[in-house]
Amino acid sequence: MNQWKAFMRKQLSEDEIENKCISKYYEEDRPAKMLEQLSWLTEIGFCEVDILWKYYNFAVYGGRK
Repeated sequence: MNQWKAFMRKQLSEDEIENKCISKYYEEDRPAKMLEQLSWLTEIGFCEVDILWKYYNFAVYGGRK
C-alpha cells in the first residue's frame, strides 16, 4: 500500500489520495485471492496458467486455451 501511495503522490495530492482513491479502493476493490483466480482459469480449460507480471498488489496473469 505504501508503494502504491508513493506512486500516486507523483500525480495527486495527499488529500485526494486518502479521501478519494484509498476510500474508494476499500469500498469497491474486493478481488478474490490470486491462487483462487488461477484455479478458476484451470477449471475452465486454460493450460499453462501463470503469473506474467506482478508489482505489489497488482498482477497480470493468464493462460493458453
